[in-house]
Amino acid sequence: MILLFVYELILITILLIKSGFGGILAAWPLYLGVLAGSQFALADEWVKRYLPHKLFTQNVLFMPMWLILAIFAFTSITGWFGKGLILGIGWQWFEWKLNSRPWNKTEKLIVLGYAAVFCLASFLI
Repeated sequence: MILLFVYELILITILLIKSGFGGILAAWPLYLGVLAGSQFALADEWVKRYLPHKLFTQNVLFMPMWLILAIFAFTSITGWFGKGLILGIGWQWFEWKLNSRPWNKTEKLIVLGYAAVFCLASFLI
């Protein structure tokens, strides 16, 4: 949760640099979207209840799906909430991966690549 708070502060700083104080105030749905998207792990609990051996978000294959959603969101969605929701979902996966401590060299490369894409997506908002 502390990392999510730090990420929100980074988003506020980025918006302050890009569009000033008015941009921060106008983008309040973005922050709500990030908070809502970061709780996307609740969908995992629902899926685990009905499909016991399936993982929805806590999977390496989730990253390409998120990337497609992020590209769509940042090119087609005009609302701040939708963009924040996509960033929150990406943040939830990234935080889970950091907590699981990937020791495999391939997994480390995947997580570093995902981190680069996630940072780029954060700057594109």
